[in-house]
Amino acid sequence: MSSIGTYFLRLAFCLVVYGANSLKPTLAHSPYFTETVQAISQEFGPVSYKVLNGDGVLFADPKRLVAVTEGGNLLAASPLSSLLLLHCTTEPPRSCAGYDALSGQVFEPDEGRWLLGPEIEEDGKPLVYPELLPPASGFVSRYPSLSELLYFEGFLAAQMPKTAAVLVSSWTVIWLLATRLFTRARRSQWRFSPVSFRGIAGTLASILAMTGILTFTIYAWLFFPTSPLFAATSCALGLALALMVRKLVKRLSFSHRAVGQEG
Repeated sequence: MSSIGTYFLRLAFCLVVYGANSLKPTLAHSPYFTETVQAISQEFGPVSYKVLNGDGVLFADPKRLVAVTEGGNLLAASPLSSLLLLHCTTEPPRSCAGYDALSGQVFEPDEGRWLLGPEIEEDGKPLVYPELLPPASGFVSRYPSLSELLYFEGFLAAQMPKTAAVLVSSWTVIWLLATRLFTRARRSQWRFSPVSFRGIAGTLASILAMTGILTFTIYAWLFFPTSPLFAATSCALGLALALMVRKLVKRLSFSHRAVGQEG
């Protein structure tokens, strides 16, 4: 690979390393709430929809969408998920729904099945991990329409810019290395031929680097999961960027050679 191609490869690799540092796991923690929305229930009065997060230790924190009373009593809980988004309408009467990006299901409240349960929060802080809540109840699940799917996926991408950048950068490096190996193999007509020690070392280094970054990408996905559509889009964008970089490198290298010959 030319010096220009090496520059682009190092730049993409630095983006991956930066992302790995910014996404590094934190220490063990207590349960916590994210995304809290106030609403009114006809039977229970003021209620809150919240996403209750646990501690996934080495992997993504488990989550459940819950509905609680002003006093902190549980009314409803969705199934356990690793990637859960809460979306609520802004106009009264407010209605809320959860989106499990991994299973692709939408959870809508079914107030007819709400029951006054145990107290799960005090002064706005959760008292229990999501895994220890009673079985899922008070929500009905369904698959989203196409417009809903596109909306939720767009909302997910906007909420996870660092994860998106790291995944796209990782796949760009992986595809750059893979296409480099593919090009070398095609030039040799898919046959082994005597090569220099430097060529063997370069090939092994590319394979090891590609394997290492692929392993990191899988772990990053396990710790910061995305939907299958989000992951596939990141992979496709990485391939597109890798092909663009290779094409640009070819043009710049050709121009550099032309200038050298003229000189």
